[in-house]
Amino acid sequence: MLTAGTVFHKPTGFVAKHNRVMMLICVLTYPQTTEMYLLIKRFFSICLLRASPQDLPSSSFLLLLALLLNGLVGILLAINQTTFFNAVAMSIVDVILLSGLCWLLLWARVLTLRYTQTLTALAGCSAMLALCAWPLLLWQQYGGNEAGIKLIALLMWLWFFWQIMVFSHIISQALSSPFFIGMLLTITYMFISYRVAQTLFYQESL
Repeated sequence: MLTAGTVFHKPTGFVAKHNRVMMLICVLTYPQTTEMYLLIKRFFSICLLRASPQDLPSSSFLLLLALLLNGLVGILLAINQTTFFNAVAMSIVDVILLSGLCWLLLWARVLTLRYTQTLTALAGCSAMLALCAWPLLLWQQYGGNEAGIKLIALLMWLWFFWQIMVFSHIISQALSSPFFIGMLLTITYMFISYRVAQTLFYQESL
């Protein structure tokens, strides 16, 4: 523990310059780092159903960042199952669908002022949830014994249920509606997203 009487040896040469540079970097980035940590913590709280989209700042920059991260994570998940071009196209279509359906729901309830925060929450939480699923998909891809495959299937179903719960929570809070309404709308969105992906990118499997 440092006290007022603590004495430091004065560094010299390269070490002194390096320490000054690192101190300057810490001073300049500390507020941004703290703010980013609080934002990430808030997204986690939403994923745990402990916070709501209105707890996020209404920031166009944060919205674009959340959409970008969601798109990049979508590419990361899809690249193992299809070509890079298809993965990028699928991610773009998914972002457009999420943005469009979110606007449509809020417009129908005359709550478009909540659009930025709602879409930020949906995109940011979707990216976090997708990152949680990525190790499972890699595990599934590289295979394993029968018990491992069953465990992966169980964990994927739990993850899918968790995603439904998170999206339902966000939508119900944004629309000021009961939770089951948010769940119905979430399942509808996921069904539409699935059908669009199947139609555009997996026609040969239909």
